[in-house]
Amino acid sequence: MINLSLDRINAKSPYPVRALNKGYEFTTNKGINYRIRFLEEDKIGGCDTY
Repeated sequence: MINLSLDRINAKSPYPVRALNKGYEFTTNKGINYRIRFLEEDKIGGCDTY
């Protein structure tokens, strides 16, 4: 996993984001939990974009 800076994410995020199980999670004001993680699979267009 490519680690992202939680400090940078939380500086712009409307909700506190935390690291969880090789991904990230946040909870909305209405109690909805969102989880996301980024997996390196195939390169797009031959560059370092995934």
